[in-house]
Amino acid sequence: MTRIHSFREERPANARQFSKRGRESGRHGEQEPPPIYSPWLYIRYEDSVGTGRLLDGSVPTTKPFYLSPDIFFSPTDALGNPVAGTDVTVRARVFNGGLAPAVATFVEFYWFDPSFAIVAGNGNFIGSKLVTVPAGLSLDVTCPKVWTPTFVNGGHECLVVQCSCPGEGTSGLQFPFQAAIDRHIGQRNLNVSDSNSDMSMVIAAPNPFDFPIEFQLRLVTTLVNVHARQIQDLDLSDIVLAVGQIAGGVELPMFQFEVTDLSDRSLGLGIELLKTSPMKPAAKKHLLGERFLSDRNVLAADVRADAFGRMISQFRLGTMDAMQVGVKVPPIPLGDENFMVHRIMQMAGTVQLGAYTFISAPVALLDRLSRARSGRSKNR
Repeated sequence: MTRIHSFREERPANARQFSKRGRESGRHGEQEPPPIYSPWLYIRYEDSVGTGRLLDGSVPTTKPFYLSPDIFFSPTDALGNPVAGTDVTVRARVFNGGLAPAVATFVEFYWFDPSFAIVAGNGNFIGSKLVTVPAGLSLDVTCPKVWTPTFVNGGHECLVVQCSCPGEGTSGLQFPFQAAIDRHIGQRNLNVSDSNSDMSMVIAAPNPFDFPIEFQLRLVTTLVNVHARQIQDLDLSDIVLAVGQIAGGVELPMFQFEVTDLSDRSLGLGIELLKTSPMKPAAKKHLLGERFLSDRNVLAADVRADAFGRMISQFRLGTMDAMQVGVKVPPIPLGDENFMVHRIMQMAGTVQLGAYTFISAPVALLDRLSRARSGRSKNR
C-alpha cells in the first residue's frame, strides 16, 4: 500500500513563538497546559504544533517517540551521523506552552549505547544547563560540555534530553528517561547510511521492568519516495529525520512523500540474538513496575499486532538482563529519490518499549544535495 504524506520545513531558532492552534484542535485528544499562570514545558517527539500527546501525556501507541525533531548535534559526517572520537555539540529545543516563564529550567543531556528500550541507569551524562524559557516560546539550549562519541559501534549512540522546572509543581517531570509517557523528554535513535554501503551494529534490548518477562523484536520496513526538487534547499539531517517520522506514520504538511510498506519482504536485513548480558548496577533503582505495562496495554487494547510489522524474534529476560542484538543492513539499489527505512522495535505484547531506525539514503540524491550546497557556498 502506498500513502501520500508531506513535510513542513522548520528551522531552529533561539526563541520562537508557536501557535496554539494544535491544542485547540483537540487532535488525538491532545494533552494541553492548564489555564493558570504557570510554566508548562515539553520537548516534541514529532514535528507538530503542540505536544501531539494523548491526554494522559503518552505518545499514541504506534507512533515513533524516539525521533525527536528537537535534538540537534554538530559536526556530523556527510550523512548526518556523529563521528566517533570528535567533539560534538548537542542542542535541544525546549518549549514552554504555559502562561508563565519557566524560570530555572534544568536541561539534562545524556547519551546511551545503542539501545531499543531506555533504562536510566544505563545512560551516560554529558552535561546540564539552567535556563529560563519564556511563556509561549521555545528556546534552543546548548549543552555546555561537548560529547565525544566512542568508537564502539562507530560512534552510533542514542541521545536523550530531559527538562524540569520547579514552577511546574505536580505537572513537572514524573517519569525520567521515559519519552513514551512524559512530555519533558526527547529521544533520538537514528542512523543513516548511503544505499551503496552496508551498516552493522550491536544494539541492546534491555529488560526495563522489575520482573522477568518475554519480549519480541518486530520489524517495519518502508520505502519512502521524496521528490528531490522539494527538498534541495534542506539540510540532509532535516530530510532523513522527516523521512523517519513519516515512515512511522507521522503526518507532516507541505512536502509530499509516497510511502510503501515493505515489511513482508526480507530484503537481506540481518538480525541475530547474540548473548544476554547484565545491565549496570545503577539501573536497578530505575526499573519500571507492572503498573506501567498495564497502563500502556490499556492504550494499546484496540491495536493489532501487525500494526508493528512482522515479528522477527522473541526472547525472555530476567530482571537486570539485556539481550545483545546484532543488526546488519545490506546495500540496496534505490534509484534517485527513494529512501529505505527499517524500524526495529522492542515490544512487550502490544506495548512499544523502544526502537532503532535505520535509513538508507539514495546515493544520487546525496550527490545532488552536496553539489547544491557547494554551489550555494560559492555564491555567497
